[in-house]
Amino acid sequence: ARDLVREKKIDLLFAITTADIVKYTGSGKDSWKIEQFDALNTAFLGFNTKSKLGRNINLRKAVALALDRSRIQSVLESGKVPADALLPKTMAAYEPTALPFDLSQARRMMLDAGYKDPNLFPSLKLVYSKSIHDQIAEYVRDVLAQNLNLKIELIGVAPGDFSKTVQLGKADLFIETWWADYPDPKNFLEIMTSKNRLNRTGWANVAYDELLKKADQTPNIVERQKLFTESQKLLLQDEAVLVPLYHAK
Repeated sequence: ARDLVREKKIDLLFAITTADIVKYTGSGKDSWKIEQFDALNTAFLGFNTKSKLGRNINLRKAVALALDRSRIQSVLESGKVPADALLPKTMAAYEPTALPFDLSQARRMMLDAGYKDPNLFPSLKLVYSKSIHDQIAEYVRDVLAQNLNLKIELIGVAPGDFSKTVQLGKADLFIETWWADYPDPKNFLEIMTSKNRLNRTGWANVAYDELLKKADQTPNIVERQKLFTESQKLLLQDEAVLVPLYHAK
């Protein structure tokens, strides 16, 4: 595809890397004009709440608190921006709602989870789509090993096999990216409702469902946004079912 751009046979290419930018920008005849724009997407780490380890809420919180996202922008390619919410920063109702990096608290949560000896911390299986989430999967593995002494077994599968593999329920964690179908907070938050087929976590929460239902029935924009913030706090803080990782430009 990059050769076709250089030969002026196609006009637009979305999936460019940092290496592409270095190679093809400049003043020569083959140089590219790069236009950067905000895309409504969020990559996140999800827990299988039906697995023995994933159902442990204190373990989930420990993982969320131990995931230092500050280096994502420098470690990953293609303009990844660390996420502190499920909603992208340019979307209405955005507010930082993810659990912040706090290693001391993360280690306390491991004690609450029932793990007192770091040498006996569990090994978690993480499913991801090969060629799409390789780098972030390795980053999550390395950060959790360094900060919590957790062992993360990476299970890379073909993108077409990702959904099926997660649904088999044999993994404790998975990495996924959600791209907005339309520019409204509901489109991100509704994928985690109890009966949504895209909810791969097995998590079902009546209070969460009711918050989104109420938001649907609330015409006042400010009040609607408050409901979306409340639902994110329930999802990301109180229950720690998802851990936002990054937004891709």
